[in-house]
Amino acid sequence: MTLYERINFYIKTFLGENLGALNITVREVDIWIIGILILFAPFLEKNEKMLNKKEKLLLICINICVIILVLTGLYMGWTPVGADIIEGVQGRYFIPVLILPLLCLINTKKFLECKNTKLIYVILTIMVNISAIQSVINYFLKI
Repeated sequence: MTLYERINFYIKTFLGENLGALNITVREVDIWIIGILILFAPFLEKNEKMLNKKEKLLLICINICVIILVLTGLYMGWTPVGADIIEGVQGRYFIPVLILPLLCLINTKKFLECKNTKLIYVILTIMVNISAIQSVINYFLKI
């Protein structure tokens, strides 16, 4: 129930929509750009090693277990007994397991063969960071 109700919040806070104590909001476009950059990261360069099905299954199981442990820990620590929604969970708690599903996407045959792919990634990342810095400055100028 919690994942169904709050999945959008988890994804946005995972990607960095809210900075500080969830007070400083980053533009929605920047969140989408970061999400796309993360999804395409495994396809940036040619890889020589690919995980087999057992290794991929293990990584996915570890990922699911960590998500369940995070939800269980916050259910026990923050949520009133009997509540339908688990309180206190934020997307940032899932950052450590981000790499696991991305490793499952690595393929030796499928990768982006554009000339300046890495340069485009760097430029987009710098633009998003500048926009986030601008959001922080604007927030503190309002106070």
